Amino acid sequence: MVSLLAYKVALFVLLAGIPTSVGTSIYYGQQQDTILNSHISDLSSKLDNANAQVSNLNSQVSTIGNSLGSQSSQISHIQSQNAQLQAQVTQLQAQLLSLSKQKQATATQISSGTIEVPNPGYDYVSFNVSFGVVASLNVTASSGQLSSYYPFIMYLLNGTQYSLFLSGNYGYTTWASMPVYSLTTEVSIPYPGKWYFAFHGEYPTGGISVTETLTLLESPVGQLNSQTSLIASGAINLSGYGAVQYVPFAVPRGIISSSLNLSFSVGGGYGARLAVLDQAQYNVFLTCNWVFYGNYTTTSWLSPIVQSYTAPVTVPHPGNWYLAFMEPPGTGSGFTLTETVKLTVSF
Repeated sequence: MVSLLAYKVALFVLLAGIPTSVGTSIYYGQQQDTILNSHISDLSSKLDNANAQVSNLNSQVSTIGNSLGSQSSQISHIQSQNAQLQAQVTQLQAQLLSLSKQKQATATQISSGTIEVPNPGYDYVSFNVSFGVVASLNVTASSGQLSSYYPFIMYLLNGTQYSLFLSGNYGYTTWASMPVYSLTTEVSIPYPGKWYFAFHGEYPTGGISVTETLTLLESPVGQLNSQTSLIASGAINLSGYGAVQYVPFAVPRGIISSSLNLSFSVGGGYGARLAVLDQAQYNVFLTCNWVFYGNYTTTSWLSPIVQSYTAPVTVPHPGNWYLAFMEPPGTGSGFTLTETVKLTVSF
């Protein structure tokens, strides 16, 4: 009986406690739902606010982008206008320079008429270019009426090239045209001195008539600057018949004038000779016996046979040049000379 009574009491206590636990659990769950819903509502509000801010920022970005696009277009337009203005300024400067040159330039007609070019052969027109000027030659030439089917060639020659032409060597020119029937052009003349304009007919037989006009344009240059450099200094040994020693140097292009200040001396009572040669003259010297026999027919400058010598020498044009120190013709005793050579260029 006691056991049964105790069992009933325990069962009653258990059944009495069940509703309280379930109620407590339900209440706790409701509290958690309320808290979560509050968090969700708060986060949703914040998300809506963030979306609104993003939308606002996107709108601002779009506005700024449109503004930048407009500014970029304006910048491109301004840059285009600036480029056009710069091109106009460059063109105006070129026109001003051209007008200035035309105003200062002097035009001299050196030849006009009809030239009868022999066959075989050449016809030449000579002229001089002054120092301290920029020079060019305006050329207008055409075959005569009776020679209209025959082309011709024109050449610009310096003094050395002219001498070589006269001797039958036609390989060196300052300027040469193509075979033409008529031509109008401007030929730049690189340096002062005496020049020759040659006409040569390209035809099978007979002569050719060329109607031509040659006009020399000379424009003075401004104040010149000069630069001096040492070309050679020391002792040179000459030994043997026809002995010669060459000293090369170069004159740059784009200068107005150039000159050498040279001096040399020989001891022991011997004499020596010095020649100044351009490239064509040097090539001829290498293939002949002029030094031994004294046949110096083609040089730009030649000293007398002396024991000592000092002189300024004009170098007539740019390019490769050579000093030729030589024994007197027909001798081979051998000696040593001392020399100093300086080059001065003006530009």
